[in-house]
Amino acid sequence: STTTTSTMAANIGAAAAVPEIPENTDAQNAPNQHVPSLAGSVLECPDGFGGSLLIRLQNMSSTANLGVRLDLKQIALRCRNTEFNPRRFAAVIMRLREPRATALIFSSG
Repeated sequence: STTTTSTMAANIGAAAAVPEIPENTDAQNAPNQHVPSLAGSVLECPDGFGGSLLIRLQNMSSTANLGVRLDLKQIALRCRNTEFNPRRFAAVIMRLREPRATALIFSSG
């Protein structure tokens, strides 16, 4: 239940209540419907000794190499939610709202 989960989150010093995941919604059945990510939510898992652990995902990192040079100025001009100031930082900073994420795009691809 939400109360039990919120109490467990409070026990580890979590600042926010944990959202409850609905079991069966129309969003799960619709192939084109976007379901928000649960990044930042508290997950409960067994610890192997009869108890449980509460895990909060706070940061993820990944890299990709596109194998081509990128024109950062054009990316910044044509894409929304981007910042590009080559004097301060040599990458385009792209901030996504959902899922909440930040991408650093370098000219090396």
